[in-house]
Amino acid sequence: MIFSKLKEKWKREWLEKNRAVLEKELDERKQDFVKFAERVEHENNKLNKALEIKNLELSLMIKTVDDRILEVCKKDNDLHQQIKIIEAKASPDKVWCEAFSLGFSKAWDMIEKVQMDGLLRARKVIEDRAIDRAISGVSDA
Repeated sequence: MIFSKLKEKWKREWLEKNRAVLEKELDERKQDFVKFAERVEHENNKLNKALEIKNLELSLMIKTVDDRILEVCKKDNDLHQQIKIIEAKASPDKVWCEAFSLGFSKAWDMIEKVQMDGLLRARKVIEDRAIDRAISGVSDA
């Protein structure tokens, strides 16, 4: 028990004697830690900015690739049509069938509007005649 009291007394004396040194060392370590944390945060910010730039570059590259894919698909379709035409030139029957089909489709597309207008006019005339007959039948009665 005496030794433990003596040990405690020495410990207190040593702490009191070295308190200023220990506090100074603690402050230095805190400042070092704060500086380290600031450096890490600065590096993290730099890496985040670099990552954002890379993401933007990647987005632009993806858009460019998508545009290029659309362009290549269009050219593929054009080439496919040209190949069909070349194959059609090889066989007169195919030329006739293709020409007739394409011509008929285009003619149908062009005349469809005219036909619809004519159909609507004919319908209107029939309705008008039916109304006139109904009115004349009512007025005769």
